[in-house]
Amino acid sequence: MPYEILNHTADFGVRIYGETLEELFKSGFKALVDAMVDFKGHADKKEMFYEDTAETLEDLLVDFLSEVVFRTVVEGKIFVDCEIKIEGNSVRGKLFYENFSPSIHRLRKEIKSVTYHDLSIRRTPSGFETMLICDV
Repeated sequence: MPYEILNHTADFGVRIYGETLEELFKSGFKALVDAMVDFKGHADKKEMFYEDTAETLEDLLVDFLSEVVFRTVVEGKIFVDCEIKIEGNSVRGKLFYENFSPSIHRLRKEIKSVTYHDLSIRRTPSGFETMLICDV
């Protein structure tokens, strides 16, 4: 599994892993989606383009995951996959989503924000890892 749920009082915590930065970001994406949505089936998949530049990789990760949370909560986009490329402190790619449908999507945990608490992307012998804490 590319992530590990952490016990954290009043928040949602997860340690994410990836052999590459792209895999690390995708692990965070998957952890958030899995925490927010229970799928009973799937609808037609749509895609949107995403790109961002930030001062640090940590900023880039928070921006990316915050976009997923915002679009889920505000626009009813239920994300199912992503294809991203990271170069320096920039990310660009496609996010794949379904429009929310109560017959196939059950909202589980409402994540309010992705925080910087204990966030530090570290290189490991097998790639990268970091801890994410989200306000719920």
